[in-house]
Amino acid sequence: MKQIMAIFGVLVLFGCKEVKTLDGQVSAEYLKEAKQLEGVYHGSFAGVTGDLRLSFNERTPQISFKSAMGDDLLSPNCQSKIGLMESFQIEDTSSPAYLDYAIFKFDAHLCSSEIAGQSLKLDFNKNGQSLRLSLLKDRKITHVDVDCTEGPRRTICTPARDEINETYLEGKFQR
Repeated sequence: MKQIMAIFGVLVLFGCKEVKTLDGQVSAEYLKEAKQLEGVYHGSFAGVTGDLRLSFNERTPQISFKSAMGDDLLSPNCQSKIGLMESFQIEDTSSPAYLDYAIFKFDAHLCSSEIAGQSLKLDFNKNGQSLRLSLLKDRKITHVDVDCTEGPRRTICTPARDEINETYLEGKFQR
């Protein structure tokens, strides 16, 4: 019984709610919190300095990036595109509630052989003044065979498994 109460307490304490979007739109219930993040953020992504703009077309958030090299997040030759928002997480146990992160569709287009990710994640700090941007660059899966070690009384084996190693392109931005 104590374990059930402890689990319930953790769920109440961490009142984050992930919300899937329909056609990239933020529901009216969370629009106020989302629109507080609207604006221009200055920083860099994957070593390239620029401005990340979060704006709204009615209830649909839009992300754009602009640097001295152009408006492509990856490189001028990639013709990559930031698409519609797929989901977001709202922290609603604190007052005021705030958007914790948002995930947008991403198309690396001409650089898709170099970029594994199809989603761009924006992690917002609690006061909405800064964010971290991440995009999966590479995922390697390595198969590790059974590994057995002879012990004094018995043989101990680690089962075969796949190890996943992921590398991300990252950036930090502030208002």
